Amino acid sequence: RLLVPVVDSLPGERVRVRLRARDVALALAPPPDTSFLNVLEGTVTAVSPRKGALVDVSLAVGGAVVISRISQQSCDRLALAPGKRAFALVKAVALDRHAIGFA
Repeated sequence: RLLVPVVDSLPGERVRVRLRARDVALALAPPPDTSFLNVLEGTVTAVSPRKGALVDVSLAVGGAVVISRISQQSCDRLALAPGKRAFALVKAVALDRHAIGFA
């Protein structure tokens, strides 16, 4: 479940949410005191190098895939690799009306 801004839909209606990889932070444990309203537990499925010192980390979260773009240094510090448990952190304000549509 994600906390998102108000959406003009019926209760229980499915919506599609697009998360920008650069808006998704990662942690190895759920942070106790944070402003992130969305903390999603998942399993790393892939770590893909990008141009420069960046990597895309893919997480399986329920039936969805969440991608986080982080620095190689952060990836190394967290020792992220396929099979490792991680938490995707997403600020609710990162989910503007352009990121939400109907499924």
